[in-house]
Amino acid sequence: MERPDYLFKQLGTAEAIRQLVTDEEPESLHLEFKQKADPRDGKLSDSDKRNWAQVLSAFANAAGGVVVWGVATRTQGAIDYADKLLPIAAAEDFAGRLDKALPDYCEPVVERVEIKVVPAGPDAPGSGFVVAKIPASDKGPHRAKLGPREYYRRVQASKLAMEHYELEDAFGRRPRPVLEVELSARLFAPEVRAYRLTVRIRNTGRWIAKYPFVSIRYEPPASPSSFTVSGLFRPVGDRFEYAISDEVVHPTGEWMTVGTIPLLLPVGASGFPVHLLCCCEGLRAERREELVQVES
Repeated sequence: MERPDYLFKQLGTAEAIRQLVTDEEPESLHLEFKQKADPRDGKLSDSDKRNWAQVLSAFANAAGGVVVWGVATRTQGAIDYADKLLPIAAAEDFAGRLDKALPDYCEPVVERVEIKVVPAGPDAPGSGFVVAKIPASDKGPHRAKLGPREYYRRVQASKLAMEHYELEDAFGRRPRPVLEVELSARLFAPEVRAYRLTVRIRNTGRWIAKYPFVSIRYEPPASPSSFTVSGLFRPVGDRFEYAISDEVVHPTGEWMTVGTIPLLLPVGASGFPVHLLCCCEGLRAERREELVQVES
C-alpha cells in the first residue's frame, strides 16, 4: 500500500486525528495540515481556495499525499507540527465545496482525489475534520489556478514553486499510460449463491499501456467456487492474475472486459473486500483495497 493510501485509511476517526496533535506529528512529504480560515461555516474563503489549489498542485506533481483540514500547526525550524484541533462546524458542506471546486482550481484537473469527513464526536453534531487524498499524477504538471498561478511540487515537508528546469523536464517527459480498473459482481447461479466478479480495464492516459498486469484477491465473506474462471485470468495461489506479454491497451478511454472470476457468498452478504494491484510498463504499481457491492 502506498503511503498516501495508508494515511488516508488510518485517519478515519476523530481519535486518530487527535493522536496527531498528541504526538505533535510533523508535516512530511505525504502529509499536510490545514486550518480553515473560518471554521464556523462550510464556505470557502479566498485563503481556503488558494490553499486547496496549491496543495492539489503540489501533491499531484510529486508523490501524492493527504491533507487534513481542521488542524492548526506550530512552526519549529522549517517544519510545521500538528498543534491544535480546530474542527469545522459544517464539515459535510465544506467537503462538498472542496470536491465541487476540483475542476476549477488546477489545470489540468487533478483526478482520483478522494475526500471524506471525519466527525468530531457526538458532542458536536455536524462538526468534524475533512481528509483528502491527492494521488501522484501522470497527467501533469498541474498548475494552481488561484494565487500566483504557479506549478507547485511537494519537497520533503514543504510545497515549492517548480523551477524552470523541473518544468522543462515535466513537459518534456514521455507521455504515460493511466490504467483504471473497474470491478462489479452479479448473481448468476442463485441456487448456490454464486456470483461473477467482472474485471474491466481502460487506459485514460496519453500512451499505450504495454504488458498490463492485474492481480485480484478477495476475502471473506466471499469464498471459492467450482465454476470456471473466464477470460484472461489465471489462479495463482490465493489470487487471480491477468498478465499477457504481448497485450497492449490503447489510450481510447474505453472499458475492456478482461475476465470474470466466480465466487460464492452467504445469504445476506451485500459485498466483499478485494485487494487489487494494477500496473504496466512505465507505470508505478497501484495497490488498493475496495469493497465490491453485489448486484442481484
